[in-house]
Amino acid sequence: KGRIQLKKFALNFEYEVPEDLNQIEAKTNIKEIMDVIRDKLVENYKRLMTEDIGDRFRDIIKNLTRINAEKKESYQDLLAASRADEATLQKRLDEQRKRCDNARSISKQLDEILKGVQKRTKERADKICKKMRLELSQGKK
Repeated sequence: KGRIQLKKFALNFEYEVPEDLNQIEAKTNIKEIMDVIRDKLVENYKRLMTEDIGDRFRDIIKNLTRINAEKKESYQDLLAASRADEATLQKRLDEQRKRCDNARSISKQLDEILKGVQKRTKERADKICKKMRLELSQGKK
């Protein structure tokens, strides 16, 4: 049906629609366009997403390093306070435990986020590549 309409359209403009799909491909450069999309755009997308994941991972490491430095400082304060009375010492220990638990929780959440981003990125890139391979293979028929 679409081919008949295309022929009618072409006849109105006195243009012959080639019957051979290879002639259409040659005139439109569809294969070259698909190759550029696959080779340049998709690979570029993958590279950019990988760089984004790497940047996020470096941010996580930076945050964990900062948290560890803060913990070290607070433990030093705790040691200095060891001369204080037992109630004050217990209070500081409880605060340190809460901070440590919070840091572990944040680290776990960030790791889960990073794993999710990596998984979704891989799935998207795979879908794009699969679709392009399918379209290329259908275009060759």
